[in-house]
Amino acid sequence: MVVRNYLIPTSLARFLAVSTFFTAILLFHWSVLKASLVAYLFIFFDDGPVHGRRFWPRFARLPLWRWYVPKVLNIHLHPECGKLDANQKYIFAAHPHGIFAWQHYATFTDGCGFLTQIAVGVEPRVLVASVLLWCPFIRDFVLWLGGIDASRPVAEAQLRLGRSLVIFTGGEHEQLLTEPCCQRIVLRKRKGFLRMALQHGAHIVPIYAFGENELYRTCPKVAQRFRLWLARRTRLPLLLFWGRWGTPWPDTRHPIHVVIGTPIPVTCLEETPSDAQVLALQEQVIDAFRSLFERNKHRFGYGKQELLII
Repeated sequence: MVVRNYLIPTSLARFLAVSTFFTAILLFHWSVLKASLVAYLFIFFDDGPVHGRRFWPRFARLPLWRWYVPKVLNIHLHPECGKLDANQKYIFAAHPHGIFAWQHYATFTDGCGFLTQIAVGVEPRVLVASVLLWCPFIRDFVLWLGGIDASRPVAEAQLRLGRSLVIFTGGEHEQLLTEPCCQRIVLRKRKGFLRMALQHGAHIVPIYAFGENELYRTCPKVAQRFRLWLARRTRLPLLLFWGRWGTPWPDTRHPIHVVIGTPIPVTCLEETPSDAQVLALQEQVIDAFRSLFERNKHRFGYGKQELLII
């Protein structure tokens, strides 16, 4: 595993956490808060980010999301794909990443009807930056919503189980290049998800979020080469940004319109995909994103902007 080791199987971690909690209270007379924090240590080191079984469907489908996502976050979903085939695996390739990828809420909750109207029967798992899985309590929130470690072995294991993946293919590079009024995505350098799609027969679904880049003021050109180098070395993007009122809260006066395109069919290959096959699929994906952007940019007020793919 790339950033941290997941030491304890989830079932054992839960048993140890409950046992520790009651032992600490009944035998050592600790406070509930102190006992809870000690018990949580077992949960913190569980292997939930590897197997994806800590996804909590009821949490992802809470009615609260139907209010919070469109009303508070101002995120709206526009599917062009119709209802997806529950027997098919998909790789949802999402762009742009933005600073915090708020468009996540359109797909890993049911706030916009994604889980109950579009991906019915599809089991999506979201690849999450490993660094977030170092953060107490945040990791649990992410895991409940279907997050898994963003490493290739974990992703391929999910596909072998018949699950689908949501991937922000631009990663930290695209995150660091976030700039208002600039539609720039990192896609030409990303071939790993294409190889996985060919090896597992996962159809690729393009997703573009109009408005994601407008949520924060950023300084993408300040020490850009150094910050890109640091992100490549450590997977930790050094972000320079501010949101509404100078805080990390996004400027939700700008709506996010998440458009889900038509799936690109991918045939499963028995042998290792060749470079030519990967490049051919990449051109299809790039054309799909260009077409998706051009079809919708006037509709959402981005008619004067062009999509830059690097």
